[in-house]
Amino acid sequence: MLSSEVHIPNSPGDEVLINCEDSHILAQSILSFAKNPTLKNLHIINTASFDLLLKQFNSVFLHIEAGGGIVCCKDSSILFIFRNGKWDLPKGKPDKQEDITETAVREVEEETGISGVKIIQPAGITRHAYLENSNLYLKTTFWFKMRVEGKPDLTPQFNEGITDARWVSREETANILEIAYPSIKDLVENCFANQ
Repeated sequence: MLSSEVHIPNSPGDEVLINCEDSHILAQSILSFAKNPTLKNLHIINTASFDLLLKQFNSVFLHIEAGGGIVCCKDSSILFIFRNGKWDLPKGKPDKQEDITETAVREVEEETGISGVKIIQPAGITRHAYLENSNLYLKTTFWFKMRVEGKPDLTPQFNEGITDARWVSREETANILEIAYPSIKDLVENCFANQ
C-alpha cells in the first residue's frame, strides 16, 4: 500500500517503509517483500510527497500492459480459468500493432478455445506487481465486459499454464472468488454489483 500518512499496521506479516528517498533501497525492500512468503502486506509511506512516492515506486518496475475479459454466456455464467493455483480471468499482452481491445478478445479466445467474443463495455483497470527472473514487473490490465453466443465448450490453453476453464453461474461465483486474486474478486464483484 502506498500512502502519505503514517499509520503503523500491527498485523502479522505487515512490513512498513517510511520516508525512503533512495530508489535503490525502495527496490531492495520491494524485492525482499516479494521473495518472503511470510510477509502479506508492504506499506510504503512518504509523508512529504505522495507524488514523489508514486514516481519512485513506478521507477522500480518494468511496466507491461495487458488486456482481458469478463465473459458472460447466454445463461449469464461467467468464464473463469485456473492457472498457478488460482481462479483467474483470461488476459494477456498485446502483439505488435495490436490495440488493447484486440488483445483482450484474442487472449480470451486463445486461452479458452472459444470464438465470436464481443466486447460490451470497459470493465475497469487493475494493477499488480510480481517478481519474475529477479525482475520486478508492474502489470496494468485493461478489462472489458464481453459476451459470447450460446455456451461454447471450453478448451484451456495448457501451454500457457491454464489447467481448467469453466463457466461459473452467478450463484457459484462467490466460491470461485475465494480462490482468486483479490484484484479479480474486486473486479468481478464491481462489474456485476448494479445488476
